[in-house]
Amino acid sequence: MKERKVAKKESKEMIKISGVKNGELLRHPIRGIIAATSGINAKAASKMTQALRFGFYEEWANIELELKKNGGVAACARKFSKLKKPRKPKK
Repeated sequence: MKERKVAKKESKEMIKISGVKNGELLRHPIRGIIAATSGINAKAASKMTQALRFGFYEEWANIELELKKNGGVAACARKFSKLKKPRKPKK
């Protein structure tokens, strides 16, 4: 989806079709896709999003294998959170 630059559009469409509550507030396309396709709670979805974003940052070829090698979803989410720069407040 990133190559075609349609990730946001497609994830918003998935959210709309699946009827995710407060889906318009989700900031990242991966988070939207997780919300639209699974029934996990917000905390677990957030951790999964961060773990997958860490994998994208690290350019993983095999997500399942790399998640195991890096200590699982929680460990990868923690690693990603340490990489992130603080957000600038909205004006």
